[in-house]
Amino acid sequence: MSSLPLRGCFVALIGPDGSGKTTVAGLLGTIFEAFGVPVTVTKEPTTGRYGQAIRESFKLPERLPKHQEARLFILDRAQHMSETVIPALLDGKVIISDRCCYDTAVYQSDGMAEMADLIDLNELLFPIPDQTYLLETEDVECLLHRIGKRTTVENIEPKTASQVMELLCRYDDIYDLLQKRNRFVLPIECSIPATTMAVMLAKLIALHCDSVPEILPLQQIEPEDIALKIS
Repeated sequence: MSSLPLRGCFVALIGPDGSGKTTVAGLLGTIFEAFGVPVTVTKEPTTGRYGQAIRESFKLPERLPKHQEARLFILDRAQHMSETVIPALLDGKVIISDRCCYDTAVYQSDGMAEMADLIDLNELLFPIPDQTYLLETEDVECLLHRIGKRTTVENIEPKTASQVMELLCRYDDIYDLLQKRNRFVLPIECSIPATTMAVMLAKLIALHCDSVPEILPLQQIEPEDIALKIS
């Protein structure tokens, strides 16, 4: 799917629960809109039929088997790509996706072989992100604190420090796999304030995107001036 003649820029924010992806994605949307950059902010799982099934499964006392979760995510992603991502890219927009297929490879696999297989399958079926940013930190307590502040508890979320550390190790694995495949992936320290992350990412996305003309002026704008748009 990477050979599709898509004109926009597909940006994915990946990382463990509590890393701030949803907040930062929203802030990036605000920044790009303020500077006249055509943007669509989206997330996985979606609010569609299969996305809702995934969300409902996360409310159960126990998780579904990982292969069932993976199947639901692929079905949800197929609808997501056809209805949201591909049309926006064809329109020349920047897509900011809160999670993508690489998160599925982390959460819905057991071991490196399954992780690689899930990446292979998803990259065969769907467009590959042009830019992927891995929001991560070594501050386990920071992630646990953010997760603990949520009003709803999902069975997929890590509950202990050891579970968070295991999840972070799996994201290190996905980072290594993507680098070996020459994918654009950059780690971002996520324990810093969300606004600081968003400003940093807005600059990085602009610097590495030449397919959306409206984003080019952002390459020359100082971070302080970007921050004013979300202050």
